[in-house]
Amino acid sequence: MPRFEYIRRSMIESRERFARFRREEDSRRPREPQPEVVTVARRSTFTGTTAGLRLVAAIHFSWAEALQTDIIIVFKTGELESRLNGYRIDVSGGSAYNSASIINYPENNAVNQKWYFRDDGSIESGLGKQWVLDVQGADTNAGTKVILYERKDGGPSINQQFDVVPYVPATSAICSELNDYAIDVRQANAANSTEIISYPCHGGTNQGWTFEKNGSIVSGMGSTWVLDDAAGGGAGTNVILYTWHGGKNQQWYISTE
Repeated sequence: MPRFEYIRRSMIESRERFARFRREEDSRRPREPQPEVVTVARRSTFTGTTAGLRLVAAIHFSWAEALQTDIIIVFKTGELESRLNGYRIDVSGGSAYNSASIINYPENNAVNQKWYFRDDGSIESGLGKQWVLDVQGADTNAGTKVILYERKDGGPSINQQFDVVPYVPATSAICSELNDYAIDVRQANAANSTEIISYPCHGGTNQGWTFEKNGSIVSGMGSTWVLDDAAGGGAGTNVILYTWHGGKNQQWYISTE
C-alpha cells in the first residue's frame, strides 16, 4: 500500500474511533438546552452529491473568500454573522434588484441584513418575499457569485435552494501503531509546557486534535492550544502543549516519504 494511502486510512480510522468514544461519553451526560446561536456549514441540494460539493465551493469562494470562516446563524434576529469579524451578510446598497451583490458588512439592523429560511429550501431576504439568494447562472464552478434574485415562478429554482446543516470540526485522535494508545495532554492540563504523553484512548477533549491549514495541530481543549516542539528541533526533543504563536516549532505536516 502506498505510504500516503496508509496515512490517509490511518487518519480516517483514528477519527472514527475518536468519534465513537465521544458518542459513548456524550450518551452518559445529561442533555443540555440547545443554544440560540449555532455554527453551520453550507450544503446545496444542487443535482447530486458531487455537484452539491462544487456548489459549496462556489458559495465559500463568493461569500467566505473575504471572511475565511464559516457563518453563524443568529436565529433570534434573522441575521447571518461572520465569525471572523462579526459582520453580517448584506444586500449591497440595501436595494432589491436582480443580480444585486451579496457582501460582508457591519451590523446595522437594516432589513437588507435579515434572512429567512423557508421550507422550500430558499433563503429569503428581508427586502421582500420574492427576493432570495441565488447562485448566479446556476454555475457550479468554484468562485461563482451568490447574488440576490427574484424567486422563480412556481417556486425557487435549484440554484435558489440551500440546506443548512450543523458543522463539526474534523477532530481526530492520533493513535500509535505500537499499542493503539492516543496522543494525550497529561491530566488534561491546559497550561504552557504540559507534557504530551501516550495514553489509552478514552475520547476526552485532551485526546482530540484538529489539523489546521496554518500547519498547527490544535488541541480539543481550546483553539489557542497546539502541539509544540519544545526545543525547536533535534532527536529526543519533548513535544508539549503551548499557546499558538505561529513559530515553525508549532507547524507540522504529513510526509509521504
